[in-house]
Amino acid sequence: MTAAEKPELVRLHGILEDYRSKSDVDCLVRAVREMLKDPRFVAFLRKEKNVPIPKKEEDLNSLVFIYLKMWLMRRDYEAAGTLCWDTETFTSEPRFVKLIWDGLTKHRLINVLGCASGGKTYSASAWLLLDWCLDPEWTLVRVMSTKEDHVKKNLFGDMQRLFANSVIKLPGKADTESIAVESAKKGGQGIFVLVIPQGDAARGSIKGSKVKPRPEHPLFGRSSRTRLLIDEAQDVPPGAFEEIPNLLSSIEDEDVEHTKVLMSANPKDEFSRYGQNCVPVQGYETIRTRDSDVETWTSTTGWHCVRLNAIKSENMVANRVIFPRFFSPSGYRLKLRAYGGDVDHPLMWAEVYGMFPPHGHMTSIIQRHWIDRNYGEWLFEGPTIAVAACDVAFGGDQPAMSTGRVGLTKAWMDYAGNRHDLDEPRFALQADVTGILGRGDTQDLTDENLSRCKSLNVKPSGFGIDRTGVGQGTHDNCRRQWREKVDGMDPKTPAGQEVVDIVGINYAESATELQVCEEDTQKPKDLYFGIRSELWFVTGKFFEYDWIKLGRGVDMATIEELVQRRGGSPAGKNKLLQVEAKSEYKARGFTSPDRADSFTMMVQVARMSEPRMLPKAPDTTIAVERQPSIFDKDSGFGLKMGEAINMGFSLEYNGPDVMKD
Repeated sequence: MTAAEKPELVRLHGILEDYRSKSDVDCLVRAVREMLKDPRFVAFLRKEKNVPIPKKEEDLNSLVFIYLKMWLMRRDYEAAGTLCWDTETFTSEPRFVKLIWDGLTKHRLINVLGCASGGKTYSASAWLLLDWCLDPEWTLVRVMSTKEDHVKKNLFGDMQRLFANSVIKLPGKADTESIAVESAKKGGQGIFVLVIPQGDAARGSIKGSKVKPRPEHPLFGRSSRTRLLIDEAQDVPPGAFEEIPNLLSSIEDEDVEHTKVLMSANPKDEFSRYGQNCVPVQGYETIRTRDSDVETWTSTTGWHCVRLNAIKSENMVANRVIFPRFFSPSGYRLKLRAYGGDVDHPLMWAEVYGMFPPHGHMTSIIQRHWIDRNYGEWLFEGPTIAVAACDVAFGGDQPAMSTGRVGLTKAWMDYAGNRHDLDEPRFALQADVTGILGRGDTQDLTDENLSRCKSLNVKPSGFGIDRTGVGQGTHDNCRRQWREKVDGMDPKTPAGQEVVDIVGINYAESATELQVCEEDTQKPKDLYFGIRSELWFVTGKFFEYDWIKLGRGVDMATIEELVQRRGGSPAGKNKLLQVEAKSEYKARGFTSPDRADSFTMMVQVARMSEPRMLPKAPDTTIAVERQPSIFDKDSGFGLKMGEAINMGFSLEYNGPDVMKD
């Protein structure tokens, strides 16, 4: 729509509004006469089939819809919207609307990261309704969310209001759960409501959305079209995302017409599956400012991302309301007051700046950017202590094992081969491998653990295992069979029958008194609700203070589990920090974090093996006489950097390119 065309379309809308409000057929006749003055419309009518001769009111309405269809076929949805709706119902003028409509027009996978009152779903609803009107017999639109009330009253409610408020009679009929042409509805084509279930059931929620064969269409060929509008995408279970590649499996690379998926959310958790599909190729830090000019980008997973930053909206720039019902200056003041005047409060980022908070989700225990800076290898000054830990996972989950080394270091090397010297020496932990062990009974798992401890020359004090519940059996077997299967002693001799001490971790027990950081004035039992919480929050401290490095054998599945687990200080727990229950974690759509559990246990074993390994804040200074020395202690045998470690896990690393050989 050109600037010259807009006044004419606004005038036509006014005439049609008079027809609708007054039931005056003369207004309808006048509108059709005005349309027929457009030579483009006359040419379009010559190509259309079954054009009615205007003898009655129904025929005139059909001609008006064909006029709307002309603009839709020209892919000028702004013109079509101007014809259908007054500015109180919808306007395509705001920049946010233009960003969303441009994304929908040019791309097939669209993520909208939006502030509150940014028109994320309303703008998309208007575009999708017009798009459906172009080919209602062969277009499927699914309007989806995880909450039934929200999807029916808000999301689909927007579609119904737009459908009802159009001054041009749109095809089909609207009811509480669909807008469809009756003949097409029987074939599954139309606009439908769908509630995404939680848990594993989410995996099949969008099945049936693939394109289907259809009669030849001048624009769309012989394939139908499908569109998904998914709101509150932060809450969508991971299983639902697994179906999206199947929708595109038969689509050609350059085809942005037949399948489109738009997800929208206030961006709160960059570690969610939604957040993972929004990561810019150069990382969030390249665009994560309150007033960044970057509004669109392509993510590492191929999604077109649109950021709606309230600071950049017309209302905020002008400091007055230009577009009603969009984010306003008074809305900003209310948000800021609600969040204690903190311009960097996580919810200010999510609901105002339209961006994931700079430090990840406020309840993520281990933050992604801590991990990102810790890929590499410590350059140990001398012998190291080998450590290992196993999560037995007898509850139908997967048994996992993590291995590493503890030693004194003055430097580390990244995987580009660059050496980084430390300001002062430290005892630190190298995480080498995390992987899944073979399933089996108690004895099978005992043998799996002991064979790996033998290959790494792990000492009993360097091995940890979950002895909660049924894990007690494997724990006890490892203690009794260690001398025979790890040390190679004759089981018939007293020495071969010795019961060794290993690190048995019972998650039902309280936190320990083992100091965590150099600056600590409180013990873990005063800070954390139980040993499980201690393990997770202490692992977070090791990453935060750069006291741990991740080797190539720590796969991305482990990393994802580490950053996805949440925690905090719930009411009724004496304000002790607590990791979320595994049942709550799995209820968010994730599988059991077995790899991460074994990893956090390995950190605990490392702390117990070398008590001098105390992370500290960057600005904390330790007196020279208290700094560690390689002559302080004779550590046990360990692996040196660069030696091959074959733990039998058959790992294939799929992390950042810099990590690949």
